[in-house]
Amino acid sequence: MYIEFRYSPSNILTNAINQEMHAWSDRYAIPYFTKTVKYGKRFTFDDDAHYSFFAMTWNPSIPLPDYYLVEPMKIDRK
Repeated sequence: MYIEFRYSPSNILTNAINQEMHAWSDRYAIPYFTKTVKYGKRFTFDDDAHYSFFAMTWNPSIPLPDYYLVEPMKIDRK
């Protein structure tokens, strides 16, 4: 599972998302990992419970694009 912010490439927006995520992580002492993808940024946590906690507590100080909680599909190729 991961959290994804989807947006057109923009250094200002990327920096704003990184700063807000870093502030959230510091506030709640929850480490995260990042991955930059073509049109967005992905964040992952070690514990699945942190995704629910993120959804309940995420309140950025500036307007940011909506985020998506993504559960990759597992394809059974039998």
